[in-house]
Amino acid sequence: MISKKVVQNILNENKFLIMCDLDGTLLKNDGTISKFSCEIIKAVQAMGHKFVIVTGRPPRVSKQYYSQLKLDSLFVNYNGALITNPGDKFFSPLQFGFSRELIKEIFADLLVVKFLKNVIFESYDGVYFFKKPTTKEEHEALISHFHVHLKPNDSLNIVKPNFSNINTDCFSIVLILNDDVSFPTVFDRIRSIASTLSVQSWKVKNLGVCIEISSIFASNKGTTLKFLSAYYGIPLEQCIVFGDGDNDVLGLRKALFGFAVKNASLSAKLCARRVLKWTNEEDGVAHSLQEFFNIKTKVEKLNKSEKIVTIKVKKEEKI
Repeated sequence: MISKKVVQNILNENKFLIMCDLDGTLLKNDGTISKFSCEIIKAVQAMGHKFVIVTGRPPRVSKQYYSQLKLDSLFVNYNGALITNPGDKFFSPLQFGFSRELIKEIFADLLVVKFLKNVIFESYDGVYFFKKPTTKEEHEALISHFHVHLKPNDSLNIVKPNFSNINTDCFSIVLILNDDVSFPTVFDRIRSIASTLSVQSWKVKNLGVCIEISSIFASNKGTTLKFLSAYYGIPLEQCIVFGDGDNDVLGLRKALFGFAVKNASLSAKLCARRVLKWTNEEDGVAHSLQEFFNIKTKVEKLNKSEKIVTIKVKKEEKI
């Protein structure tokens, strides 16, 4: 347990790096960030601390949050496989994908292809599919779980049999299987072919069992945190990590201040230094930062809605 005195000394003398997940952590269930959260995060930045979004989402469906929070920090997508800095044209993007030649090897295996319903390829140059979704349920599931925003008449990038239209490497591949029975066979086969990659699985309503293949760098937020710490020159004992899922575990474990929101998975809670008393719906990240940095807000009630009028920082108060 870290004493309040130690925390206070660190607060008074140093700046912090805050690494924050989006879905299930900072974002509410409807995919929005509250005004309260925005103001608290802006106040934290004004104090000189770095706030970095680290999400599994691709840039196309997460960059709006970067803009909304008026960040000037690095921007991490695909759980660490792509690191950019939208505000710095001199920053060279860091991409940790895997070879398209390895992709061809995976899908040359007839045992793998035999059980596929569909495949989503997150390539450096766009999103590709094996085929267009055939049902409304499948289409809606792609939107809600994989952030693939398609209109009914949108054309899709369909991968060619020899993958010749994928001209760059991939960040991730999600295989959607025909049935649950085939899962053990396909999963074991992929792990044997792509032994150097991360292979994970989960079940999605209206889609079925999914297997995701990604770079080991994209499945380890602990490695991402170490990079961010080195890049900004902020030691791990001055890093705060917020998360809710299994993909946040290594980051939560690596940071001195690893905070899991109340709605987090059991594995995230077990690895966190602290489980917050607030969920993502209750602005858990913002309330925690407000408490941690002693940010005082004056709130007025106008037409039954909260408006944040002033924000003051009082470092001299006890935590």
